[in-house]
Amino acid sequence: QDGGGQPDWDAQLDAIYGGYMSNLDQMSGNLNTSYGENVDTLNQQSTIEEQKYGKQKEELLGDTQTSQDRYNDTLRSAYQDAVRSYNALAQQAKSRFGGGSSAGGAVGELAQQEFFKQQGQLQNKQAQGSLDFEKERGRINTYITDQVNQLGLYKKQAMDQLKQSLRDQLSAIDAKKTEVQSNKARDKMSLLQQAVSA
Repeated sequence: QDGGGQPDWDAQLDAIYGGYMSNLDQMSGNLNTSYGENVDTLNQQSTIEEQKYGKQKEELLGDTQTSQDRYNDTLRSAYQDAVRSYNALAQQAKSRFGGGSSAGGAVGELAQQEFFKQQGQLQNKQAQGSLDFEKERGRINTYITDQVNQLGLYKKQAMDQLKQSLRDQLSAIDAKKTEVQSNKARDKMSLLQQAVSA
């Protein structure tokens, strides 16, 4: 009771409803903390996955480069074989027919034509190989970019769900707080009416 002999209804009602409000405030705090932790976890998982894709891209491109190097080594070896064959034929023609004879010149010319033919084929293979390996690198880059984009989309959807869930739960708590305040006001009015009619 206060000094005038009237009961201190506000203090009594605060004692009754204060615990509810305190619990609801605590729930709000817990939800916000949990939301922050979930966002941190989502960011960490996304970063780990993105790093995995980065590593996978490096490995795939590295494998492609290794294959291209091997392919080029094979072509270089074939070119060196062609040069050796040409030199051997030219040497044989020279020793067999002499440098100035028409037969020696004809054999030398045939050897030269064969060499140029092989050289042209090797150049074509190298050009085609370079294009094929470039296409493969393009496919790898596209694949990894798609995976990273899908990861970004998943992350955005997961973040949107976390936000929506937080909003929904906080709204429910706010509705409960409003209900508690309304009940408190109703009870105070009821006490006042009882006091007036007493």
